[in-house]
Amino acid sequence: RKSQTKINDILFVFVGGTDADVQKIKNETNGKNNILIVGHRPHQEVPLWLRAADMLVLPTSGKKKIGSDYTSPIKLFEYMASGTLIIASDLPSIREIIDNNSALFFQPDDGNDLTVKIKYGFDNYDKLGEKVSLASLKIKEYTWAKRSEKILKFILSNLFVGR
Repeated sequence: RKSQTKINDILFVFVGGTDADVQKIKNETNGKNNILIVGHRPHQEVPLWLRAADMLVLPTSGKKKIGSDYTSPIKLFEYMASGTLIIASDLPSIREIIDNNSALFFQPDDGNDLTVKIKYGFDNYDKLGEKVSLASLKIKEYTWAKRSEKILKFILSNLFVGR
């Protein structure tokens, strides 16, 4: 079945970025009427923007090893907590946190594949609710309490090693 969604029918909203980032995106998208660039917003406003979206894109680049293999973006955790469908770069650093059960993935740095996944997300939106639910459940594994518990366990298990 062919995709029914047309990219020009989707409103893309860019939230955040430096003044230079915002200007660069404005220059690159000049004349497009389906792009809204709001720039930096106060942190307390961010959850509202996340929940207002139909989908959230995490376009982490795979060009540098630190981003592809080691970075765990805070943004991903905010996305998971928002209850909104996630479309993320298919990278080890992201798959360490979420998987196919909780998100859609696209090839990093591949705008065409991202476009296909965005269209797929809209065309199959009703069927993808379970991914959103599983991401929302999975975020409970990443609370500060869970993190401190893991650190404490690590310290206690290694405290007497070698004595």
